[in-house]
Amino acid sequence: MKRIGYFLLLLGGILAGCGNSADNKMGLDNRRIVQHENGTLLLSIDDADCYNDNTNPIANTAEWNAFFVKSGRYDIWLLSATRDTMSLNYRNPVRLHFNDINIDANPRCDNIIVDAENIPDSYFMANSYIGTVYIQDTGAIDVQFISEQILPPGEYDYVDSRFVSLCFKPEIKK
Repeated sequence: MKRIGYFLLLLGGILAGCGNSADNKMGLDNRRIVQHENGTLLLSIDDADCYNDNTNPIANTAEWNAFFVKSGRYDIWLLSATRDTMSLNYRNPVRLHFNDINIDANPRCDNIIVDAENIPDSYFMANSYIGTVYIQDTGAIDVQFISEQILPPGEYDYVDSRFVSLCFKPEIKK
């Protein structure tokens, strides 16, 4: 009789786990970020699931569920809010992972956006080129970005730079 009770308890736990997993998957699908018609895919920190480690901020992570409609070559740009236009103050390389692609890069100011919206007056927006990738298969892709500049809300005003977004732009043929 005890075995039947344990079996039923185990079966109930498995079924409940599957239900939660399906619910979580539905949540991810609702938050999926779809590529624009022009081929650009913008992954904003505001749309990410973020994990922050105050004791080891180098492991701070942002994750997105993205959907690519068009295959091709993409330049990847990192957008940062910064007070210092000479240095973004990224002490460690940033890491980008999706599919079987891994990119490590040291962001630098490639260009400054002077009249950027939605940032405090004391900040500038800086674009940093971090690499080019070829995406052959379209569909859902889980994207993971790791950097100490992924900050929890409320800490933005106390830093010189912070991560804002990643942008996949179709490579312009020359």
